Amino acid sequence: MAYLKTTSNIDRFVASMSKAKGFARPSQYEVKIDLPPVLHTVQTQYGQQITLHCNSVSMPGHDLQSQKVQFGSEPAVDMVTSHAYADTINASFYLDTRLNERRIFEIWQEAACSTVTHKANYYDDYVGAMEIHQLSSTNAKLNIEFDERSSDEIRGGRKEGYETEAYGHQKLVKSSFDLGQVPRSTYAVRAIEVYPATISDVEYNYDSANQIALVNVAFAFKQWIRIK
Repeated sequence: MAYLKTTSNIDRFVASMSKAKGFARPSQYEVKIDLPPVLHTVQTQYGQQITLHCNSVSMPGHDLQSQKVQFGSEPAVDMVTSHAYADTINASFYLDTRLNERRIFEIWQEAACSTVTHKANYYDDYVGAMEIHQLSSTNAKLNIEFDERSSDEIRGGRKEGYETEAYGHQKLVKSSFDLGQVPRSTYAVRAIEVYPATISDVEYNYDSANQIALVNVAFAFKQWIRIK
């Protein structure tokens, strides 16, 4: 009986995973960063590079804050009073030979507070946004439909001003092409009012000859919204 119960549980588990189309993989993700409008030129030139070079990122969490409340002689209960988001979104980025990824975040920080005048700028001028997507690979097909008639046949039908079996009627052909495994977003959050609060040191040592240099960035943000 125990064997049958175990087999039944396995079958239910397999059926559940089949319905859910597998487990989420932490290596399948995408990060999109929208720099503030004042950095539009930087966004146009390096926006795609930031996305492609993101080595790791943390999906931000959410907390319910509570306090103990007691009614009469009843045991005290924790009642929700508010909520809060994680302090920062932490991400790391591969660096190219010119350290352009670090430059981008330095320019962004400069837009927030000048290292020359030491004055902070307007909040709305330096906050951007960030999207973090969980991806899942799925088999994709491209279905197309086209008219098999030659250009002469089509022109001939139009010239005569009527549709005939030979000229006017469409000869539609349907084809399907297998595109293989294509990533798609299955869950996503968008953090708003984002800016790079902390840019980490870049570490160098001779033992890392075969490694790629990284820069870690902690992004401050106001809140996140689930968009998928």
